[in-house]
Amino acid sequence: MSERLFNTEKVDNIIGLKDRNVYDKIDVFVDITNNNNIWGIVYYTEYKKNKPIIKQEIVRFQDNNAMNEYLRTNFNGYELDHPVDINHKQIFFHYVDYCDINYYYYDGKPNLNYVVIKVFEYINNNRVLNHIKLPKEYEEILVNVFKVSKKIPGTLPEKYHHDVDGYEEQRNNRKEIVRALTMSMEEFFSLTGTTIKKITSNKRLLRGLKILVSTVALSSLLAGGYNLVMDNEYNSDYLVQKGTAINMQDANIFMNKGKVGKYIELLMENKYDEISPDDMKYVIGYINDINESNFDNNASLNFFNYSDYFNYKLDIHVDYTEATRILKKIESLYSDCFRTINGKVTLIQENVDKYITYVGSLTFLYDTYHTDRAVSYVKVDSQSITSPFALASEVSVFDQFPSVLKYTIMNQLKGVLLRSNYELKTRPSYYFGETDKYSLLTELSKKSDKIVDSMYFECGYNTGMRAGK
Repeated sequence: MSERLFNTEKVDNIIGLKDRNVYDKIDVFVDITNNNNIWGIVYYTEYKKNKPIIKQEIVRFQDNNAMNEYLRTNFNGYELDHPVDINHKQIFFHYVDYCDINYYYYDGKPNLNYVVIKVFEYINNNRVLNHIKLPKEYEEILVNVFKVSKKIPGTLPEKYHHDVDGYEEQRNNRKEIVRALTMSMEEFFSLTGTTIKKITSNKRLLRGLKILVSTVALSSLLAGGYNLVMDNEYNSDYLVQKGTAINMQDANIFMNKGKVGKYIELLMENKYDEISPDDMKYVIGYINDINESNFDNNASLNFFNYSDYFNYKLDIHVDYTEATRILKKIESLYSDCFRTINGKVTLIQENVDKYITYVGSLTFLYDTYHTDRAVSYVKVDSQSITSPFALASEVSVFDQFPSVLKYTIMNQLKGVLLRSNYELKTRPSYYFGETDKYSLLTELSKKSDKIVDSMYFECGYNTGMRAGK
């Protein structure tokens, strides 16, 4: 380690930064108990064979003043004093409380070792648990951060610092996955008629297992490899699964939720340059599978976690209070549509009507003036406070949601509308199409398809730009 550049402690030799000082962005982690205990992850891009490779380094600041000087020197200091559009931001602050730090080691393969630091991050007065995975070379810096935060001299006690056998952890996690699949899908497995006593992959032989599973399920399980557990643990907060999963569709949703979570996170941040058209196709298909899985006549349910995941990923310029209320309302109305009766999920028509009316009016059944409507119509909003339709302010906030969130909400709406006996009892003021269920489905499909097309265009355009470099 060396003391360099603005009294910061850096680890240049890991990634060979040397004289480079042009960065893409920085995540700054500020200790809520000591605002001079600060470190950051700096990101930059290198190109190899015209392909962008994102790299990172750790910066340890000696105090708040050193951090400010570093940020103003290496980034556009303008955003430290002024609001900046999220798409142009480079500096992201995280206010955290430290939990513990784990060093994962692999005997005989030290190149696989890594560090995971666990923190509570405070976002809009809410406490969110986060895990940050970093190369093993950064352990010393992170341990120092912990010692300063907890005011501990000498060695960091085991309460905060653990050495974890990576191989043993993988074995335990794999057992848990297999146990969950075999137990929760027992009924499904018994119907497949295929008994597999050993599962062999190119990396591991899992002995002593007796699993009833289809070839498709087996392929999906093995394709996940060792990243399956970590991906699902760190990247699946967008999804809440309830009930017993007993068919292949539920199994695939479980096994691939972490992989899709990585893409959804990028899409929520409008990072289309990191998404390929094939990735996009996979995400759209997976969102459709989640929607369909709630109508497969069993007790399993899959919900998108609007209020505790998507809410925190929104652009800073979206009205946070209004967005929170809208997403919680959508989540609650959708959940109320379903009730488990005699082991099967059943739609409750009265609640379905409330859900479709509200979410429909957010997306296309406008009861308030909207720019989608012809300008010749009079802009009049005369709703009462008890109106079942979305208000003008709510529609405006919905329009600012990222495309993937809008599509997810509309796709759920489509699934419920298709399977309901919905009748539009009161025509919204600014909806001028036919009102039978299938006409409503057609209008909803047109709008959701436009969103999908725009997302494909964004990732395809950016893919083309990358290929042209």
